[in-house]
Amino acid sequence: MTQTLIKRGFTTVEECEKFVFGTLSDTTPATAFGEEMEKAIARIKVAMQKREKIVIFADYDVDGTTACSIMMGTLKRLQNHYKFELDLIIPDRFKEGYGLNDKNIVRLVAMNPNLVITVDCGISSASQIASLKEKGIDVIVTDHHEPKAELPTDALAIVHPKFCNYPFVSLSGAGVAYQLCKGLWEVHGKKAPEWVERDMLDLVALGAICDIMDIKEADNRIYVKEGLKLIEQGRRFGLATMGSRLNWKKVTPYTLGFQIGPRINAAGRIEEADCVVEMLLSNDADIVNSILNVLEERNQERKKIQEYIVKKGLEQIAKSNYKYLSVVIGDEGFHEGVVGIAASKMIDVFYRPTFVLARNEEGMLKGSARSIEGVNLFEVMQMHEKVLR
Repeated sequence: MTQTLIKRGFTTVEECEKFVFGTLSDTTPATAFGEEMEKAIARIKVAMQKREKIVIFADYDVDGTTACSIMMGTLKRLQNHYKFELDLIIPDRFKEGYGLNDKNIVRLVAMNPNLVITVDCGISSASQIASLKEKGIDVIVTDHHEPKAELPTDALAIVHPKFCNYPFVSLSGAGVAYQLCKGLWEVHGKKAPEWVERDMLDLVALGAICDIMDIKEADNRIYVKEGLKLIEQGRRFGLATMGSRLNWKKVTPYTLGFQIGPRINAAGRIEEADCVVEMLLSNDADIVNSILNVLEERNQERKKIQEYIVKKGLEQIAKSNYKYLSVVIGDEGFHEGVVGIAASKMIDVFYRPTFVLARNEEGMLKGSARSIEGVNLFEVMQMHEKVLR
């Protein structure tokens, strides 16, 4: 055991003990985000007390929808007492694109929010956040993606592991949202209630596993360990119903990454992802079963599209002179919602940095990239940003 932990990068007895025996009480408190967390919590408290309108703006993948569910689940419960307004927006991947951008900001502004909280996105939306500020709309960014050179300094607060020098940089978007929700109590020296601190860990685990976060980090490992228990116990109705359909014997990271994750991701890959949040928060059997039917249909469609892209891609690569440096494939018939997972499949075959491109309705090439160990594609693309444009 000791030799295995050393190989994994642990250097002290304390790190090893926390990794193997750590409990939820050993995890990092929300206050570790420092001043940014304090500013965020203060603004949310004002919004609740003044009965303002809060809108949660989320990404459409598993990490984004679980982060959104954590925020909505927490705030909905507080809404019963404070009577503030609450809504969410998850962009349409095909009509509006990823993250807070110039297309979906129109729909967001039309919702008349006083406060917007981004989850699993926002760190790259400096101009849009500046525009919202001009309109008198405050924005709290919660994200974990690589920050760009231009940070959204017009945001009221940026709750981000790297921006805040948080001790664990491999926190998922769901993990950051979870910390923000705990911060509603912890910033004031109180302990977050059980229904937040423990009961949201199934969603945190889903975000961590499906976004391929490093579970060597003690916090992530504890979150996943506790979250797996909750899912296996059937504590969340939507996931318990999915488990009954798929006949889970034991819930493991494989269950999250290869059974739950693909079905949730299929929602946003094929159409809109709002239904995922409803499924994760609902206790209505008719609603949950109806949404699970939709997710299953979309997942089957996703599989067929993925197989087509991989087949066509392999044909293109066989004729390419550049496959030993990187893999770049594209086709008019590729579905832009599935190019990311197709790129991952190509990595499995060629183990090269991979780009899979599709042409959207406006004639622009859009795609996804996946990399290998030792190649930071984000940095490479930033170096050639002008050429890529």
